[in-house]
Amino acid sequence: MTLSQFDVMAALHRSEGGMIMTEVSTALVVSNGNITGIVDRLVDDGLVIRSMRGGDRRTSSVRLTSKGRRRFDRMAKKHEEWVNELLGSLDPVEVEGLIGALGKVRIQTE
Repeated sequence: MTLSQFDVMAALHRSEGGMIMTEVSTALVVSNGNITGIVDRLVDDGLVIRSMRGGDRRTSSVRLTSKGRRRFDRMAKKHEEWVNELLGSLDPVEVEGLIGALGKVRIQTE
């Protein structure tokens, strides 16, 4: 599993009803073209289902399958453990400062 696949699955996990491809690309601040290939691989792996509307893949709705939701839940738990390990030596004030600084970086890139 690649980081980009994890990111797409995370966005879909937050939206149980699914998202159209443009919403996914907007949420992840990447192009629709990047998302299409990632979603294709996730569909092939049975982790995501695509519902086409009018034959246009750009307006397709995508959502996690039950297999995808279970896989993401396991990966998210490991990810949380890893982040906690990385930040474990910081006190809560330092963690909040880091989160604030990272938030500013994202705002500047949008």
